[in-house]
Amino acid sequence: MSDSPDAAGQEPGDDPADVLGLVALAKDWAAAIVADDPARIARFMADEWVIVSESGIDPKEKFLSLVQSGDLTHAAMDLRSRPRVRVYWLCVLSHVTSALSTA
Repeated sequence: MSDSPDAAGQEPGDDPADVLGLVALAKDWAAAIVADDPARIARFMADEWVIVSESGIDPKEKFLSLVQSGDLTHAAMDLRSRPRVRVYWLCVLSHVTSALSTA
């Protein structure tokens, strides 16, 4: 974010660069998912990452093992909503909704 007078009225996260950066990150995540590349996918995941689905909550290790084995494949993953971005000092909170299509 800028400290210039022009940016004085901006709320944190209103900077278009913040949104574009998050969109680029979300697109990279989606590309890794569609490539079914566990190592590439894992680079986006924190240790405490979980997936929530109709079958329950699973840790990243289970998700990655399903991708690695080929038991879980992905045909598409697209952003369905505009990311909501708020930057607070060095912390970024975001919410992105995506649609996932498995093969």
